[in-house]
Amino acid sequence: MDGFDIFNLIEPLIKPVSDGTRWYFSSDKNSQFVAINGGNNASGKCFADKTKLLGLVTTNAMIYEAGPPDFKDGFLTYRVAGLHTLPDGSLFKGTYDLALRSETARCIYGFSMAPIMSSVSIIATDGSIANVATEVVREANGWMTLTARNFTFSAPTIRIKLSQDGPITAVVPSVGAKKTITCTKGKLVKKVTAVKPVCPKGYNKK
Repeated sequence: MDGFDIFNLIEPLIKPVSDGTRWYFSSDKNSQFVAINGGNNASGKCFADKTKLLGLVTTNAMIYEAGPPDFKDGFLTYRVAGLHTLPDGSLFKGTYDLALRSETARCIYGFSMAPIMSSVSIIATDGSIANVATEVVREANGWMTLTARNFTFSAPTIRIKLSQDGPITAVVPSVGAKKTITCTKGKLVKKVTAVKPVCPKGYNKK
């Protein structure tokens, strides 16, 4: 039983009477999480560079998974949890942001340099797809960013799918075999080579 299971058991007993804000920031040096969960990072090469920030996750959830999102069955997944309502009875709206270096995302998935397409979905506790009022996915300046807003708790799972179109093969028009003909005009003789050779004006094909 993990923290999410415990929270699901006690949440019905919790009655929010006030709310507040607390900031918490941490880093994770575990570069093998993708390999553990079956990704393409078997040697940890995707996270081998320790000289720069490779990714960042932020959320306003009260409970969240430590470390970066897990990679499993083709999805990056990240679990969060929080109270369903605020003290005034209104719904507690969740936020989730992921920023990942494009080169790191390509390394994880084995993608080429072609554009990466992404989608975000919120899976509710009962397994249904929760409504997400705002969803933004984009890639710019070497970073891929994904944002989900206004989803509700208790313990949803954020699921991110990255995909990429296959390489486009250029269609090369077929070129027919060239032929050579002999053209004459009196004592003048010319040879014309082309796919569909035609004698110049005034010349006759021999």
